[in-house]
Amino acid sequence: PAVKSLIMFLAIFAGKLHMPTIEEFAQQNLEFLPEQTHQGFYDAQELGCIMAIDRENFKFSHDKLRQAAYELSSDQYKDEMHYRIGMFLLRHEREPERALLHLNRVPDKITNLDDQKLVLQLNLQTGQASRSGSAWDIAVDFFRAGYTLLKKNEQLWTEIHKEAMQLLA
Repeated sequence: PAVKSLIMFLAIFAGKLHMPTIEEFAQQNLEFLPEQTHQGFYDAQELGCIMAIDRENFKFSHDKLRQAAYELSSDQYKDEMHYRIGMFLLRHEREPERALLHLNRVPDKITNLDDQKLVLQLNLQTGQASRSGSAWDIAVDFFRAGYTLLKKNEQLWTEIHKEAMQLLA
């Protein structure tokens, strides 16, 4: 793929860029071949956009670069990628908090009831863990995201009543 496309995608992925995870995601969701992803990482490094942390992990060389690349993408593309990345991370049981950071941006894209239940439950668990660690602001964000899903689908109230009540407590 063109290095620009990869950099724009990486800006949406954000945070630590673990090459094996990115490679697997790109192959399944973006139809990039592994060699294309490796070449894109190499080209992005040569351009000074990303830098290696170690053999498998990379990061943007500057947050302003990541922000600029993020802004180049359309809102529709960003929303679709946040949804796909979040679901990929959840389905592969990788970094549930990071998955929530993506999925909580696009609650309207989570249409499957089982996915809604899972995301609501994870928001509740993550919010409770944040609250017990005195990270109140972060906890509120996760609780609000869970509440947004509850408002969106009344069936969630009946399906997981106990969790819904804990979320509102």
